[in-house]
Amino acid sequence: MTPRVPMNPPEAESTQSKRFAPALTLLFIAILVNYVDRGNLSIAAPLLKDELGISASQLGLLLSAFFWSYTAMQFVSGWLVDRFNASFVIAAGYLIWSLATSATGVVYGFAMLAFMRLLLGIGESVAFPCCSKLLAQHLPESSRGFANGVIISAIRCGPAVGTFGAGLLMQARVCSRFPKRHCHSTRHPAAAFVLGSICGTLLRKLSSIFSCQLASFLSRS
Repeated sequence: MTPRVPMNPPEAESTQSKRFAPALTLLFIAILVNYVDRGNLSIAAPLLKDELGISASQLGLLLSAFFWSYTAMQFVSGWLVDRFNASFVIAAGYLIWSLATSATGVVYGFAMLAFMRLLLGIGESVAFPCCSKLLAQHLPESSRGFANGVIISAIRCGPAVGTFGAGLLMQARVCSRFPKRHCHSTRHPAAAFVLGSICGTLLRKLSSIFSCQLASFLSRS
């Protein structure tokens, strides 16, 4: 039997980085969805204010409620990541913030919307403590700069995707209510609604498989 030739440090680091690529892709998607979800209410605020009869001060409370729980839970999330498997912590947070975002579309009234925004902040607070821990655990120091760049790019892509998608959905909503007054520039508003629905369904489905995929990969690393 031919003995296995050990790799030199640069080759080992390169192999380790390549093996982490699928997990890094999942983390990119998670952070992208994170920033889509946290910003969707602000994009829909004009329609929300009119349809639910929310005052300007109540709307301000709704938009800031996310940051109350998000800020407070950063310390708790860091503590959890130091004591439990970071892949399971981020998967649990992903599930919480996905459920909170989905429920935001069906609840009614200021109190329930505020609760969902607080819950969203709790779920999303795990993202960056978990990402930092996972990159430190599974990547060599020479590869962490690129990995952090991927995570930061997701922060920028999230608002870009979310703003564009939410704008299409809002246009479709307005067109469905005032077809003659507001739809002169949109011939097929239903297409935007269908596209948004499909994307939303795919993102929710991703949350259900995120935990097992990330945990399975990291267990083999």
